[in-house]
Amino acid sequence: MNLKKVIKSNRFLYYFAIQLMKMNSLNFYIIRLLNKSFKFRLNNGVKIKLHAKGQITLGIFINRFEKRELETFQKILKPGMVVVDAGANIGLYSLIAGKLIGLKGKVFSFEPSKETFKILT
Repeated sequence: MNLKKVIKSNRFLYYFAIQLMKMNSLNFYIIRLLNKSFKFRLNNGVKIKLHAKGQITLGIFINRFEKRELETFQKILKPGMVVVDAGANIGLYSLIAGKLIGLKGKVFSFEPSKETFKILT
């Protein structure tokens, strides 16, 4: 019997699962456990897909990671710009820049951690 059927057949488990899904951080950990990606919406409405692994992804998921910095960064970028993301981590700023500067712009991302670089690429 699969987990979904077990949860649906037990009222307590079903109620508990519904409550868990309502909580963003727990929802994030379920996504991370399933090794899924999630969508992040930019100021201009464009969505980018982010991988659920990494130290900063929970903060991004619940929209609390560098909120003002991300808003300011998005306001500064213009089509055709060149952006250098030194210490790119998982590439949040690189992805944002890539979407906002367009095909005529260039993004150069650098990440020294081998493990994090794998996620970035």
